[in-house]
Amino acid sequence: MFRSGFNERHPKSILAGIASIVFLLTLISTALSQAPSQSVWPTPFPGPVEQTALLRRLPPIEPPETASTEPAEPIPTPAVENRVEREVETVESDILLDEKLLDVEPPAWYRPYFDPWKGNVELGLNGTSGASETISFRAGFESKLELPKYSIGLDLDYQKTNSDGVEQANRLFFEWDFDRKKVAGPFDWFINGTVIYDEFQPWNAQVSASTGLSYDLITNEIVTLKGRWGSGFSQDYGGPDDEARPEMHWGIDYRWQMSRRHKIKLSSDYFPNVTNFGDYRMVSKGSWEILLDEVNNLSMKINATDRFNRPNPGGNLNDIDYSIVLLWQF
Repeated sequence: MFRSGFNERHPKSILAGIASIVFLLTLISTALSQAPSQSVWPTPFPGPVEQTALLRRLPPIEPPETASTEPAEPIPTPAVENRVEREVETVESDILLDEKLLDVEPPAWYRPYFDPWKGNVELGLNGTSGASETISFRAGFESKLELPKYSIGLDLDYQKTNSDGVEQANRLFFEWDFDRKKVAGPFDWFINGTVIYDEFQPWNAQVSASTGLSYDLITNEIVTLKGRWGSGFSQDYGGPDDEARPEMHWGIDYRWQMSRRHKIKLSSDYFPNVTNFGDYRMVSKGSWEILLDEVNNLSMKINATDRFNRPNPGGNLNDIDYSIVLLWQF
């Protein structure tokens, strides 16, 4: 009869081993459920909190320096350096020379007398020799005083001409004006007077004066346009009619600084007789000044003047005078 190699008690031992294994697994699961929830194995990457702590422990990172956008200076060669030094020395010497020339002090003899007046002195001379002997001399003086509240202007012209020993012209013109600035809002108050001496007129001298208001229509560094209106009188001396004539006065002045060396001046004044507007005087002037020598303030002046008188019994109604003179400004 066949007998088994196992003990008959073997099945009971197997059941006891299985029960002990189950018991151990139950204890392990209970211990794990009561421990904090965390991974048994460490994670390969830290969480946000750990990353922040790590960054705080790291040294600060400075931004890289911005590269300069300026082009690199070329390395000069000795020849280039010598040439540049010579050019710089030449420019500096020219600047110093110009400054010395421009800073030349004006002659001491006129400064105490003319400051703060500004103006010019003009002189002209021409003549002919041959079939006829002619000589013409002209001299003039113009000055103006500018102050914050008023201004004063003076103008003097003299002309004398001889031809073959016979006098052809002998004329003196003097004008003065006074302007009181901004007496009534934008308007200025002016007083103007003239004296004319002419040996070739039916009268020996003519005196006139007027007063009124003026207004600056345009005023800037380049262009100045000024209008005026008022009333006055004129009177002849040594002529057929020595009575004073009441007159109106309308005038306009124009100045244009074309450039540093060129300047244009135009003016026109109309004086109608109050009792008869058909009788009137009119004086128109124009000049062009060209700066020739900036250091010595020498200029050339082309000038023309037209004087109209109606009536003028025994004399010309219209006299036109023109000249080219050398002008010195002070």
